[in-house]
Order: sequence, then structure tokens, then C-alpha cells
Amino acid sequence: GGGGNYGGGGGGGSFLYDLATSSTAMEGGTTNNPQNGFTKYVFGSNCSSSPIANCQDVTVELNASGTGSITTTDVDGGSYDDCGMLNLSLSKTTFTCADLGTNTVTLTASDGSNSSTCTATVEVEDLIDPVALCKSVTVSLGESCSVTVNASDLDDNSSDNCGTLMYTMDYTACNPLCLDYIYGTSVTFHEPTTKSVKFRVGDASGNEKTCNTSITVVDDTAPTASCKDITVALNASCSVTVNASALNNGSSDNCGT
Repeated sequence: GGGGNYGGGGGGGSFLYDLATSSTAMEGGTTNNPQNGFTKYVFGSNCSSSPIANCQDVTVELNASGTGSITTTDVDGGSYDDCGMLNLSLSKTTFTCADLGTNTVTLTASDGSNSSTCTATVEVEDLIDPVALCKSVTVSLGESCSVTVNASDLDDNSSDNCGTLMYTMDYTACNPLCLDYIYGTSVTFHEPTTKSVKFRVGDASGNEKTCNTSITVVDDTAPTASCKDITVALNASCSVTVNASALNNGSSDNCGT
């Protein structure tokens, strides 16, 4: 602008700073007519270029409550803006067990007037083992001399941060060589026995914990007795032997013996 006197207004005019966040205009008197004046500052933006959003992939591990979170710092892969202050925001920051696996989030970079986006992959993992709690059980052979025990029958309120549990069990069914290894979700017994069992609790992410317990199988069904009268003759020594089986008239038992 034009010149002016000390204490008086400067010449009218304006100039523009080519900065990222402001332009400045100043007004006052004229060069030939100096007078008390004022200076007016007008702030604005002289930036027309958009920020550059750069993303990086990230892995989130869920905690004991089944939740996990990320921040813009985790996903930002070097976003920048030539015009000054850069604001970053995410389309999603909190994850739960429902998000296990691969997720996509959007990072938005903004300078107030312009913006750009990029996407990142968020891999949500559950690395926390379940809590395995088990109990011993006693079961009775039925009328068919058979009973099935499910692995879930051994559960004593096991828990997991993501809620979904799978139960299995294993034990060695001792034949003469003790080589018969049993593993599965259930087992069927056909005779009284007691087995030491390893109870396994797994979750949907493949984490597993175990505890030791036992299964006792009993036969508490009474036999059905049926008898008959018999007639026997004394021998020359005036004696006779009668076997109990001779009195049996079709007695039965659920397990046969």
C-alpha cells in the first residue's frame, strides 16, 4: 500500500500471504492523504490441493472382555497435507468377537476444506485361551447295558472371552495292552468301569485348555429272578446235590451275566 505518517494510516491496499492457512488484507489512508486509520485482518485459506491419505494394515488382539480398538495412529501410514493442519478420522475403531477375521476400515484425511481417503485391512484375532472347568460324573448302565457320556456332561461352567465353546475328551481304554486311545465328543460304555479323562475346551479361534476328571460307570439295575420247582431223587446214600442253576426258570440281567 501507499506510505503514511507515523501514527497515521498507511496507504490503502492489500497483499496475500501464500500460506497454508491464511491470507491478510490491510486497509488505511492513501499516500497523499495520510490519516489515522486501521488495519483489518482477514484470515482464510489459500489452499486448493487435497491431503494425501496413506494407510497401513494393522492387527488387533481382543482382550479378556472380547473387545479391541485401534486409533488413527495405528492405521496412518504417512498421510500428509501441503496446506498445514491435517485431521485424521476412522470409519471404525472398536472391534468385538463378531469381527474376528479380516475387516476393512476407511481412513479420512482432511484439512478443513479438502479431504481424501484410503482403506486398510484390520485383522482381528482372539489369542486368549478358554477357562476349562470340569467335574467327575457317575452314570448308570441302562436296561440295554449301555450308556453314552457326552463331553459336555463333564463341563462345570467353562468360559471364554468370545463365548463359543467346543468340548471334547480323551482317555485310554485299557485293553490288555492299554493301546486303545479314545478321543471325541462322546463315548459309549457297555460295562461297569472308571476312566480317567482329559476334558478339552476349545474356542472358535483354535485356543484350547484342558482339565482332568473321571467317568464312573455303574450297573445298578437289579436282575430279574425267575425260578421253578424241581423234583429230585435221593441216591443210594440217601443224599442228592442240587445246583442253583437247576432252579432257574429264565432269570435275566441287563448286562447278561
